[in-house]
Amino acid sequence: MRRKDKRDKRREREKRREMKRLMIRMFHKKQDQRIVGKIEEKGRQGVFVREKPVFCVPSNGNEVKELIDGEETMKEIAERIEEAKESIYITDWRIDPEIILIRRGTHRLKGKTLKEILEKKGEEGVNIKIIIYSSPIFMDIVKGEEKRNILEEKEKIECYCHKWMMGYSQHEKTIIIDHKIGFLGGIDLAEGRWDTKEHFIETDNKEKGEEIIKEECYNTMINKEENQEKIRLPWHDIHCKIEGPAVNDIERNFIEKWNKICKKEERIIKEKEENKIKGTMSVQIVRSNSKEAGGKYKVERGCYEGIVRIIERAEDYIYIEEQFFISNYGGKRIWNLISLTIGNKIIEAYKKKKKFKVIIVVPIWSEGELKSNIVKTIMKLFRKTIISGKLSLIERMKKEGIKNIEEYLKILTLYTFGKKKKEGKEIIIGSPIYVHSKCIIVDDQYVFIGSVNINDRSLIGERDTEIGAIIVDSNKIEIEINGKIKYVNKFALNLRNRIWSEHLNLEEIEIKKLKNDPIKIIDNIIYPISEKNTIIYEKNFDFFPSNKYPKFIDCKKHLYPELIGDKKYLKDIKGHFIKFPLGFGKDEKASLGMGNILIE
Repeated sequence: MRRKDKRDKRREREKRREMKRLMIRMFHKKQDQRIVGKIEEKGRQGVFVREKPVFCVPSNGNEVKELIDGEETMKEIAERIEEAKESIYITDWRIDPEIILIRRGTHRLKGKTLKEILEKKGEEGVNIKIIIYSSPIFMDIVKGEEKRNILEEKEKIECYCHKWMMGYSQHEKTIIIDHKIGFLGGIDLAEGRWDTKEHFIETDNKEKGEEIIKEECYNTMINKEENQEKIRLPWHDIHCKIEGPAVNDIERNFIEKWNKICKKEERIIKEKEENKIKGTMSVQIVRSNSKEAGGKYKVERGCYEGIVRIIERAEDYIYIEEQFFISNYGGKRIWNLISLTIGNKIIEAYKKKKKFKVIIVVPIWSEGELKSNIVKTIMKLFRKTIISGKLSLIERMKKEGIKNIEEYLKILTLYTFGKKKKEGKEIIIGSPIYVHSKCIIVDDQYVFIGSVNINDRSLIGERDTEIGAIIVDSNKIEIEINGKIKYVNKFALNLRNRIWSEHLNLEEIEIKKLKNDPIKIIDNIIYPISEKNTIIYEKNFDFFPSNKYPKFIDCKKHLYPELIGDKKYLKDIKGHFIKFPLGFGKDEKASLGMGNILIE
């Protein structure tokens, strides 16, 4: 037999073995189980991850800028791209070349698409490389090959589609500019992600004379054919810009992945070059990654380790914003122990008779139509994590004798109202705000921002690839927490104040009247406002998604409940916080079978 034939046969055998291995990992992941079996509680020293396998050590002297929601984030990204002189490297789960990054004001880039801005830099000689995620399962959403063809049209931009694994994804969202500026977080450069802090549901805001989002009406919670009123889905997200030594690590992550999937002659060879000290922050870049996805180690669980370490250090409060919150609840199906770690901190505080607060903010339901099995299953797993599983957060608290659950734990979501046309008339409707952030703040000391969801897909290391930053600022500010004077980190404090100011529709100065004390703000502002907002919505909006609907009545009416009460009560709604309805849809049946791959 000729040598070439032997080689071809060997490759065929290798392909079959690879496919078999992938199928095992997709449907029920026996290989993962060997690795995940090692996930157990252990003594962890310090907030940073130092034990191997770890992607990189923490670096000092960084400057981090928080970016909240799409308008602020995309404006910052557009301006930095326009200033690029040498290189622009981008990874995204989804990228839309026609997305308009700046839409308000008189900015020089207003109305320009991402493709136009990048092509101009390409014509100036800037080296532009983009890794686009591509998958047959998510083809209708991400359209990787199609986007690649659009971006490479003028041959000024190099793109590669990272196919990774059939059921799992490259979920990172990073941009590195001139080796000196790095962006990471939850925001894709994609349709629907641009939004203002007001989170309008209308495609324009005629009261202010602005057409904000006229060119797009992104909404995956309703079938396109049914969305004749052009109602958009408000979108809340968090990102950050990093300057300093940590940018080297974000760039190295990109280079490893690029060199894994590109042709040999297109590999990036970068000489080690340290970025200069820019600020006062220590930053560690952590990943969920594996060797097959371009990593150095068989599996990296740096994101998981980092999140657990931050939570374990909590003394006063934990604030979490997450798109998903699915953790081990006592069964064998879900492996990550984030919920267990949070529960341990609550129980520890209860036994010490100490005030301690945990706030978890999640979307009222995940992206997708409410009637779909995927959405119902995610809701079911979330409830098991929080309240119905034998090791759920609330069940463990009850077993320890904690009677007033909300004294320690509050599950919230974001909600708003606006106008739509119905039979030629304007009516007022309620609408969820989609929480897509992946952010944790602890004690005004530690911050985690990244692309990482709290579920096994994001945390196990062999599934979705993820990236995040553990941020600790050495710039200290004196404030009162829980009646005691403490020195906290300026970055964490400012981020927390900005997020809460937005969700409460309060000026930061009003929050500072309470001396910045997060415990007082939670007890005296967040809890009462979320309670009052919830009551107003429940009383005045028909089919508002609440605990009185254990089974769905009408999915479209639950999505956009109409005002049936007096609109004078709307002026009493303050901001966007409402209580999460844990009983909503609890009796709905959900069975996915092979579709579990989309969740796990």
